[in-house]
Amino acid sequence: MYLDDGWMCDDFQSCKSASVHLQNDLKHAGFHVKEEKSQWHPVQVLEWLGLTWNLLEGVIDIPVHKLENLKCITLDLSLLLRLGNLHPIISMRFAYGPICQIFTRQLSMLIASKVFWDAKIGLPPEARDELHFWSQIIDSLSPRVISPWFRLPERIIYTDASDHAGAGILLDESSETFHCMWDDFDKAQSSTFRELKAVELLLKTMGSKLEDKFVKLYSDNQNVIRIVQVGSMKSPLQCLAFYIFNTCLLFNIDLSVAWVRRLQNCTADFVSKFFDFDDWGIHQRIFRYFEKLWDPFTCDLFASSNNYKVAKYYSLFWTPGTSGVDAFAHNWALENSWIVPPIHLINRTIRYLFFCRAQGVLVPKWISASFWPSIVDMNGKYLPCIVDYVEYKYPMNFFYTRFR
Repeated sequence: MYLDDGWMCDDFQSCKSASVHLQNDLKHAGFHVKEEKSQWHPVQVLEWLGLTWNLLEGVIDIPVHKLENLKCITLDLSLLLRLGNLHPIISMRFAYGPICQIFTRQLSMLIASKVFWDAKIGLPPEARDELHFWSQIIDSLSPRVISPWFRLPERIIYTDASDHAGAGILLDESSETFHCMWDDFDKAQSSTFRELKAVELLLKTMGSKLEDKFVKLYSDNQNVIRIVQVGSMKSPLQCLAFYIFNTCLLFNIDLSVAWVRRLQNCTADFVSKFFDFDDWGIHQRIFRYFEKLWDPFTCDLFASSNNYKVAKYYSLFWTPGTSGVDAFAHNWALENSWIVPPIHLINRTIRYLFFCRAQGVLVPKWISASFWPSIVDMNGKYLPCIVDYVEYKYPMNFFYTRFR
């Protein structure tokens, strides 16, 4: 008779007492115990079911000898094909999470394509990448934390995507908002692609805010939840799933995903339908001309991930690559700023330039606008604060827009 494995733990004395009681019960019942496969003395680090259960550090890890065996298998493709399955990798899911399924998709398809056990098959680049991952990068994977059932998320995120933008809401003390307009390539993709990319970009953008946190992410797209957990046979979706995993690995994010009804995701849905009519910019050749004329710019004050001109830029929402949200919440004094604000913010921008005693290039010139009296005197001459200017009487291809 075989009895299923089991373990118990509370404090040392109660665990020791339970161990003695169980041994006596088995002996009196007439069972012969295989001592070499039993662990009667209470321990806090135990190799069980092919995993290392470390209660001191609160993690589930893979035994060193199994990792070494896995490296040998992944370095020898013929051995992997002879095994006929990916059990050595898939069995590590309890320790390393969804990546064990996400990054074995191509290898699974390769093995399934064999007609005979010794059949010769080609190795596609995607399968080669997976082999490289498991042979070279596995040492950098973090073991999974043993989480109690009642563990509460430290951050909650809702994401959604529309035809023209992706969005997300991070529920914390300040309720941060993420928003990113799609380019023509993204617009041509499926709704699942856009919603999955919204998740990927949000995690990448807000990674520093989610670092070392247990994050619960909600989406109203069931395909997104499934792909984040196990990957996809479709290459573009599989790539996004892998990018999401890499971001979580980089920032040590413990990510849990769940589906919600659309009515429960109304805030992220609303933000995703926001169309940024200020998502336009100055042509790159014009910018380069001004930069040669007035020294390199150090900050783009009003930009997005689609139109920024300087690596350091501020945006309306959290968006990939942004240095911060709301330019007016930052000090411009030490910057040589490139300033192309929405028209309705130009007055406020001029006042804030004076307040910070800052310098920068302000575009555009608009004599009939309400802000114009702020920079000229009664005779229409520029105020002394305007030290230089360039005027284009007949601009050609000066601005560009992403509107369609």
